[in-house]
Amino acid sequence: MRTNLIAKGRCLAAAVIVGSLTGPTTAAERAPSEEERIAPLVTKQNCWGGVIKYVLQNHHFEVDDALCSDGSFYHLEFDQDLHLTEKRFVRKAGDRQP
Repeated sequence: MRTNLIAKGRCLAAAVIVGSLTGPTTAAERAPSEEERIAPLVTKQNCWGGVIKYVLQNHHFEVDDALCSDGSFYHLEFDQDLHLTEKRFVRKAGDRQP
């Protein structure tokens, strides 16, 4: 009886070790999120922040209200290949939102 319990304990320990080695996917193994893909492109435009969304019918990304280094808010658009297609002035930072 005691030998049987020890054998079951070894199987359980082996299962725990294998489970921890094959556990949850790491950040390097998963696909990057929209924010992780677009944020560096926004930074390249000397901007930060904003609301990122993917427009399915147009197959592009939009970033609303990105604050740029000139102190203004812009609307940015990137195509599905992540190339900037539009950078449109929205308002100066201090002006009221329309």
